[in-house]
Amino acid sequence: MKRAVFKNKIYYYSLIIILIVLLVVNTTQLMDNNWKMLIPVIVQIVLLFLIFSKNYLSKIAIKIWLIVLLITGGIQIFTGVFYLLAEETNLTNLVIRVLFVTVEILLLVNIKSIVLIDEELP
Repeated sequence: MKRAVFKNKIYYYSLIIILIVLLVVNTTQLMDNNWKMLIPVIVQIVLLFLIFSKNYLSKIAIKIWLIVLLITGGIQIFTGVFYLLAEETNLTNLVIRVLFVTVEILLLVNIKSIVLIDEELP
């Protein structure tokens, strides 16, 4: 049976911290009857379960999650520039979104620190 091993502990703990912070934020929004936060909450719980159980699917699940976040973040940056040009938003929202996308790119680039190993069952 294969299992995931995180070679870079900084990557491992930063991924867990990011997921927990997002889970807390999305759960509080869910409690305010924002039902569209239900899907991110479920995805983050599944990702945390896969990471903690060292499941071999965690690497591909994290990669898919980060790619989806990058696509949506890129779209938000693209539309944010147009809103900024139309003076309907401030620069702070755009800078925060760019920082989020930068963190997502760093996480995606360092995903190679997750190694799948074969483990014999006793």
